[in-house]
Amino acid sequence: MIKKALTSLFIFLLAAAKITAQTDIEAINTGAANFLTLPANARILGMGGANVAMTDGNPVFYNEAGLLFGQAADKSGVDYNYTSWMRGFESGYNFHSLGGYHKIDALNAVYGGLRRYSYPKQTVTNEGASNDEYIYPSEWAIDLGYSRKILENLALSATIRLIRSNMGQVGGAKSATAAAFDLGALYSAQLPLFQGAKWAAGLQLCHFGTKLKYLTKKEELPAAGKIGASVYLPFNPDHQITIATDLSYRFAPSEAQSLSLNSGLEYKLMNVLLFRCGYRYGDRNKGEWSYATAGVGIAYRKLHLDWAWLFAEGESPINNSFSLSGGIQF
Repeated sequence: MIKKALTSLFIFLLAAAKITAQTDIEAINTGAANFLTLPANARILGMGGANVAMTDGNPVFYNEAGLLFGQAADKSGVDYNYTSWMRGFESGYNFHSLGGYHKIDALNAVYGGLRRYSYPKQTVTNEGASNDEYIYPSEWAIDLGYSRKILENLALSATIRLIRSNMGQVGGAKSATAAAFDLGALYSAQLPLFQGAKWAAGLQLCHFGTKLKYLTKKEELPAAGKIGASVYLPFNPDHQITIATDLSYRFAPSEAQSLSLNSGLEYKLMNVLLFRCGYRYGDRNKGEWSYATAGVGIAYRKLHLDWAWLFAEGESPINNSFSLSGGIQF
């Protein structure tokens, strides 16, 4: 017979890294599969999580409509990311992602990816047993999608997603499964400032789908709507700046409905070195956190390596989280 105290552990795991650390803020239910909201590469984290209107790099797990506005010579790309999350709370919260795309032609692209989030080992104490048991909670999601340019300056994307959440055999619970979808749109045009300058605006609906069922309770996915804008300013071949901003609204669960803001800047020097900074505002009363970020990157030919660090309030469980990414476009 599993002790009743394990119930609190199970609920904590369902929150999926959305922890309220201060006792003066009431804990709320933030639903399940919140790992889907984490930045899935170091470039995006370094820019404060802004991603809806990005038109270069590898936008898999974000607004994939931007695929058709990237470098025309880059037909395909693959990126891997590792994030050590919640370092301000406890080590062992690890987030891995692998995403790739292929442009069929100038109007069509396909893409896919895998994300996996693992928790620290948890102890399960059984009454009357001489030894404790251990569980290794983890979650993963597989994405498949298609992007199409319907006008010269406008592209759309659609993604389907399978999610599986294994929180361990606590109280007879089994792994939970859900399906979800994303829809995205992106408009990009030239800016008449100087040659190569451009701007973009994006819209995305993400993580809308079925619920994850644990024991007898069903938990909602972190469904959200996002709008964003970006500006790309190549002052000359050696100095380029990208600025991006997103505004997001979380629809579910109802208890966690809130607005958040992500903004970031990237400076590219000599087409090799990249420097990034950003800020995210989140409502702490809704299970969100505000934080600043910084990052650096190296680009050589078609290869890139990126690193980002997160700075949050001292009591925040996500303080000192970091990401490391690498990839290739070809």
